[in-house]
Amino acid sequence: MGIVQKPSVRSYFSKSRGISTLGFADVISRERFELICKFLHFIDNESFPTYQGPPRLFKTYPVLCHLNLKFQTLPNQNIATDESLTLWKGCLTIRQYLPLKASKFGIKIFELCESRRGYLWCFLVHTGKSTVLQSSLITPDTPKTAAIVLELLEPLFGCGRTLWLDNFFNSPE
Repeated sequence: MGIVQKPSVRSYFSKSRGISTLGFADVISRERFELICKFLHFIDNESFPTYQGPPRLFKTYPVLCHLNLKFQTLPNQNIATDESLTLWKGCLTIRQYLPLKASKFGIKIFELCESRRGYLWCFLVHTGKSTVLQSSLITPDTPKTAAIVLELLEPLFGCGRTLWLDNFFNSPE
C-alpha cells in the first residue's frame, strides 16, 4: 500500500511501538477500512447480460475506461508503445508468466506513453485470447501485435503525432 510496505493490511493499523505507522489509524479505523474493502463494488452484477466489454474484466472495466479517458486529457507530441507487467501473486485468470521480467507473474498491460517523460496516455489490459480489440482498422488477418498497436493508436491518427517504436534507442533525448 504505497511507500510503506507491510506484510498484511492489519499491520498498517497496529499500535505496537515496533511496527506502528503514524497516520493510518488517525484517518480511518481498521474495521471501517476492511468493511469498505469488502463492499467496494464498481458495477452491478445484474448488468452482465448487457455488458459489452471483455468478460474477464467485468468487475473493473468501468474504472479502467474512466482512467483511460482521464489519462488522455493531456496532449503530447512524441509517443512510444510499451508493455509492462504489474506484479500480481494472487489467483487471477488473466495472470501472465513472463520469465524474463523482474516480476515473473502479473497482469500484462500494453501502454501508449509520452516518450520524453514516460506519462501513460492510454493502456490496454491483456486478458489472453479473449482480449477485445475494437479498432475499425483491424482485419481478421491482422497479426495480434499489430492489432494491439492499432487499437492504442487509433485515437491519435491524423493528429500530427510522432510514434517511436523503440523508445530506448530512438526516442528524442
